[in-house]
Amino acid sequence: SGVHLAAWVLEGTGTSPRVFGYPTQGFVADTTTYCFDTYSLEEAHYLCALLNAPCVDHAIKDFQARGKGVVGQRHIHRTPFESCPILPFDQENPDHLELARLSREAHAIVASTELTGGVVKARRMARAAVDTYIQAIDVIACRLLRL
Repeated sequence: SGVHLAAWVLEGTGTSPRVFGYPTQGFVADTTTYCFDTYSLEEAHYLCALLNAPCVDHAIKDFQARGKGVVGQRHIHRTPFESCPILPFDQENPDHLELARLSREAHAIVASTELTGGVVKARRMARAAVDTYIQAIDVIACRLLRL
């Protein structure tokens, strides 16, 4: 239901995810959260990188519903897949592999960053911590998606 795209990779193996340092018993994608099972971590990170690219977030703005007053765009739903030519992951494509690598490294940095406050503040802190990765992802995403 937010204004901006925010994607992340959650590995389904190993220990359950921790939220603000507290253990959980699993993960549930609720009514405004989408979940996609991939065949590989590389595919998951490729898709995550594209969905977090600023050029994709910008490309969907005209297609998002608008809130009342000054709220602006809301609700992302399937908009990135309907308005951007996102291709299936190709493990032979160097750009796809580079996006996956950048996403993996950014995830490692965010995992080691202490995030405080509510969801909006934590998301802002996470993006700031990996800003150089997001910029590198955006260059590749713009080229791949011709945005």
